[in-house]
Amino acid sequence: MAAKPISVDAYMAGLPDAARPTAQRLRALIHAAAPETAEAIRYGMPAFQAEGATFIYLGAWTRHVAVYPIYRGEADFEAKVAPFRSGKDSVRFDLDRDLPEDLIALIVRAQRGRVARAT
Repeated sequence: MAAKPISVDAYMAGLPDAARPTAQRLRALIHAAAPETAEAIRYGMPAFQAEGATFIYLGAWTRHVAVYPIYRGEADFEAKVAPFRSGKDSVRFDLDRDLPEDLIALIVRAQRGRVARAT
């Protein structure tokens, strides 16, 4: 992606062909788990917002997609997220595997809940 995208649609259009379908699916899963979510571009990537606050970002690369920041949670949450953790607060999904839809919904609801508790 050469130029900074001005919209999430532009971000998706600029992705490599191999990453685009998975990134689009991840975007749809975020909206399914948090239907009232607004989209914006922040730091050059899709940001998903509720009540004016960003609660999760999506990034896509040639071999994986990721969401972040995904903060540490209860032991049960961490046990489910641990196989996908990459770095301190990132959760990464390889393009050559199916997205874990139930886990993504759990992550999105947890992150969205942080915004609700903060307001």
